Amino acid sequence: MPRKVYLIVYRSPLFPAHWSLWIPSLADPNIGKRIHVTGDVHSGFEHDFVRNHDLRTETRTHIVILIGEVDDKQVVDDDTDLKDGEERFEKRDKSPRDRIEEIALGVIAPGPSTN
Repeated sequence: MPRKVYLIVYRSPLFPAHWSLWIPSLADPNIGKRIHVTGDVHSGFEHDFVRNHDLRTETRTHIVILIGEVDDKQVVDDDTDLKDGEERFEKRDKSPRDRIEEIALGVIAPGPSTN
């Protein structure tokens, strides 16, 4: 079964737009993984995998755009080891857990800027 992949675009009047990939979990379409980079132009950026992110709790202005689908074998949900009714907590990680995260690491995060 294909998994939908979305682009979340966070808009701000003060900063350039921030983008994240969003892949909803199979168990709950409001909870899923966010793949993006964090950092700043002075020190550079690094990849960040945000697991069990609940999109309903997002306070920043954003839009969600469907950009495609991937084979479900490429995506592992972080909630597979939870028991029924157990609460999901957001987790941040730098290590890939599935193929799509490995591919994301292949895109070099921007380094420090000299400007």
